[in-house]
Amino acid sequence: MQLPANKSKTSLETFSFPFFWISCVLLGLSTWFHLNPAGPSDLQCVRKLNVLSPVQDILEYEDVQFDNAFWKTSPYKGRPTPELEAKWKDLWYYGSFDLSDEYLPALNKTSHGTGGDSWARTKPGYLLAGLEVFHNLHCLNLVRQFVHRSEFDYSDDPAFHGGEDLVLAHVDHCIEALRIRLQCSADVTPFLHINGSRGIQPDFNSQHRCPKYDRIVEWAKQRQIMVDTPK
Repeated sequence: MQLPANKSKTSLETFSFPFFWISCVLLGLSTWFHLNPAGPSDLQCVRKLNVLSPVQDILEYEDVQFDNAFWKTSPYKGRPTPELEAKWKDLWYYGSFDLSDEYLPALNKTSHGTGGDSWARTKPGYLLAGLEVFHNLHCLNLVRQFVHRSEFDYSDDPAFHGGEDLVLAHVDHCIEALRIRLQCSADVTPFLHINGSRGIQPDFNSQHRCPKYDRIVEWAKQRQIMVDTPK
């Protein structure tokens, strides 16, 4: 049975009209995604640019304007006091934690240990580990303390035990650790200069994107294992 011409035309138009708009929407979406490709997430960037770490999954990033003018006061600056020492200790003193043997390949280590010594372990299959950020802050703190050692009694601090040569060796180790870390991170953020009454001066209040440090501290607090180690 042949449909009347006008009825066949109406059916075709009924089908073509939504098909046309669906095609337009799909074309628009395709163009938008092509011009605005989805960038990698913070976590993807962290995993791409860093050695695997159990902390990576909880990291959150934020845009931070550094507040670091030359004469700017800070709770971490100044001559040593008990309060200042406590502030610095709160930055880094969070012990060690359990790390699964599964991380050894990512750390470029073998299960046999190094230099003829075995790895310290907390239990079978788990290593005694620390976070580099805490070691680096410990090192920066030690250099600060060494500068002010004639102004404050550090005799109870294990880092100052063992004689002058050992203390100086520890400080030298820390300076080297910080040099290595700074060169490895190689912050290439530009900073500007001010042309003021004192002439041309650098403006160190530069813009950065930083992990939220309190998230790292909270992670470490929940897993910390305190171990006495010789200095």
